[in-house]
Amino acid sequence: MSNKRETPTDSFMPSGEFDTRTRDAAIITMIDFCATEMKAHDRISVGDCVKPTDPTLIRWVHLTGLQDGQSVEQIGRQFGIHGLLVEDILNTTHRPKLDTESDQFCLILRDLRLNSLSQIESEQVSIIVGSDFILSFQESNKDIFGQIRARLSNPKSRIRNSKSDFLGYSLIDVLVDRYLIVMDELADQVQALEDTLESLDKMRLNAIYKLRHLMGIIQRNVRPLQEAVARLIRDESGVVAETSLPYLRDLYDHLLHAGGMAETYKETLSLMLEVHLLRIDTKTNETVKVLTVVSTILLPLTFIASFFGMNFQNMPFDSEYGYPLVVLATALIGIALLLYFHQKHWI
Repeated sequence: MSNKRETPTDSFMPSGEFDTRTRDAAIITMIDFCATEMKAHDRISVGDCVKPTDPTLIRWVHLTGLQDGQSVEQIGRQFGIHGLLVEDILNTTHRPKLDTESDQFCLILRDLRLNSLSQIESEQVSIIVGSDFILSFQESNKDIFGQIRARLSNPKSRIRNSKSDFLGYSLIDVLVDRYLIVMDELADQVQALEDTLESLDKMRLNAIYKLRHLMGIIQRNVRPLQEAVARLIRDESGVVAETSLPYLRDLYDHLLHAGGMAETYKETLSLMLEVHLLRIDTKTNETVKVLTVVSTILLPLTFIASFFGMNFQNMPFDSEYGYPLVVLATALIGIALLLYFHQKHWI
C-alpha cells in the first residue's frame, strides 16, 4: 500500500469515468449466514453495517452506487478499513490491484460486459475480505451477484459451509466468468471477419480496428488481475484458507485463458490488417505495372507519329507508300512489344 496522506473524513468524494450526476444512488444490502442459517437484509442504513457480534456468522455487506462517498467511508470506519483503501474504492479509475493486510485483503477489479452496440461497458467493483465479513462496493445498481445470493440460500451449498474467503473467491469468479463470456462473443465477431477477409470494405476495416481496441481493454484488465490472484495464492498471512487455494488456482487458469484468447485474437486482427494492406499494395503494383506497359508500348509509337508528323519540306520516305509503311511499322512495333512483355510474364 502506498504511503499517501490520508484524506479527511469529510472530503471523500467519488471520482472516475462516470459523471457524479449520473451515478446510481447508494443502496446497501446485508446477508448474515453460516451453515445452519441465513438472514438477508435489504436497503439497510449505514448505521446497521457493523461487524457481526455472533462469532458463528459471516456478514456480507454489498453497497451499490458510489454517489454517497461518506457512506462508504463510514462503512469502512465501522469495519476497521484503512482510509487509503476507502479512497481507492471511491476512485473508480484504478486498474485491478490487490492490497493485503494481516487479517484481510482488498481486491479492486472491473466488471466487463458487451452491450448491444458491441461496446465494452465496465464498472469498478471492490471486494474486501476479512475473517468474518465481506464488503463489496459496486458503481452501478446492476445486479451482478444474484447467483451468489441464490447459492447462499441453499444450506447444502459449499459457499454456505465455507469461510469468508470462499465467498470472496466466488464474487471474483463471477466477474472473471463474465470476462470469458465477453471473449466468446468477441471471438464470434473475429471469426465472422475472417470468413469475409476476401471482401473487406471500409466498414469491416473499422470493425477490425474496434475489435483490436476491445482486446486491448480486456488485456489491460486481465493481466494485473492475474498478478493479484497469483499474489493471493502465494500469500502466507492465513487470510486465504488452504481449502480455497485450489479454487484460486482454477480462477488463475481462467484468467490465463482469457488473457491468452485476447492476445491471440489481437494478433489475428493485426494479421488481417497486414493481409489487407498487402492486398492493396499488390493491387496497386499490378495497376502501376499495366500502366507502365501501356506507356512503354505507346512511347515508340508516339515517337514515330511525331517524327513523321513534322511539317517540313523534303521529309524522308517522301513517296506514295510512306503513310501505309509508317502505319505498318507502328502496328508491328506495338505487336512486338506486346509479345515481348507476354514472354517475360509482365502482362
